[in-house]
Amino acid sequence: MSSSLIEVVSGQLAAAGVEAVELDDGQVMALIEVLGLIPDRRRARGRRYRLGFLLAAALTAVLAGAKSMVEVVRRTRSADDEFLYRLGATGRNLRPADTTFGRALKVLDGDEVDMLCGSWLAGMLRSTERDALRPRNAGAQADGARLPVAAADGKSVRGAARPDGTRPHLVSLYRPEAGCVIGQVQVADKSNEIPALPDLLGRVDLTGLLVTADALHAQRATAEAVVAAGGHYLLFLKDNQPSILRQAQDLLAPGSHAEHERAGTSAETFDIGHGRRERRITRTAPCDGIDFPHAAQVIRITRRRAVGKAPGAGTKEVAYAITSLTSEQAGPVKLGQAAREHWGIEAMHHIRDVTWREDASRIRTGSTPRVMAGLRNLALALLKLLGWTNIAAATDHMRDHRNDTLALLGLSH
Repeated sequence: MSSSLIEVVSGQLAAAGVEAVELDDGQVMALIEVLGLIPDRRRARGRRYRLGFLLAAALTAVLAGAKSMVEVVRRTRSADDEFLYRLGATGRNLRPADTTFGRALKVLDGDEVDMLCGSWLAGMLRSTERDALRPRNAGAQADGARLPVAAADGKSVRGAARPDGTRPHLVSLYRPEAGCVIGQVQVADKSNEIPALPDLLGRVDLTGLLVTADALHAQRATAEAVVAAGGHYLLFLKDNQPSILRQAQDLLAPGSHAEHERAGTSAETFDIGHGRRERRITRTAPCDGIDFPHAAQVIRITRRRAVGKAPGAGTKEVAYAITSLTSEQAGPVKLGQAAREHWGIEAMHHIRDVTWREDASRIRTGSTPRVMAGLRNLALALLKLLGWTNIAAATDHMRDHRNDTLALLGLSH
């Protein structure tokens, strides 16, 4: 990591009105330091444990597979003194009670936690992808490296239902290839995902990223927010934008200009696995006459899936999308890959629900459900960055090798 990571974190702190910590250019901000920057909203009187220590302890427990606050407390209290000292415990009593964790987490601002951790992860990924997409209006080759995707989607923390039946609903930006959530906000009560996503996009540096989202977010405000943050978008289209969908269908209809007269407007891929054969055809056309902010191309993706060997045993699906990328910046091959990568965010939701049993969690008090969801995102990203593909096996390893979690926080063994 370079000092540019510090600049990213400092910028996000400033955006939240949080005072940044000054570091020398040569210093590297470890994750344990980032956790220490999160504002402690407890009353000063009676604090015995620093918030950074409590968050670090909770994260190491989640890395080891902890699914509830009871397991977080149990794992922390079972740790040896040296481990707790390295996490930042001080004083005589190194082992906090369950009520200590509860009081600290329930009053946190979940957006601040996610913003800082997401910025830290984004900074780690940034250096390897700096030139993957050039700025708008600059030429780029349609072939070459795949587009760095940031998939947007929402998820409810179902187990955290309140007495009135509502529950926290979160909107995330997820890097499918890296397994990292780089931003997350909670949807306001009596609102929905549509205004929450532009709010999230305004908090994240999207330079060089292609934001993908389902048809719910094919909104003008979303498109404007993506471009204002320095990125590009690929938004799927459905009946909530009937006129744009109809125009896209006309531009990509059989016999159209794009279908037969333009070279390089079609790409085809085949996949075989799990007893299925899948053929995907991606076609593109320029956005002639479509009134949508910064739109450059429309896309049609036809997927034919065959199961088994029986004739006719298969399905056909057709999806349409719109993107701000020009044909010089991305052709059908790249756009088809990006559209497919978008659904990787569902894999992230699945891991949180299966490995950490998020939907079954009964944590409900204050901001605790939201903070724990953020820690699960962070744990998943750290394990993915280490190269783990089986997250259940990874948490088993971390449970049996407690000191390995220290390295992830930037602490030596």
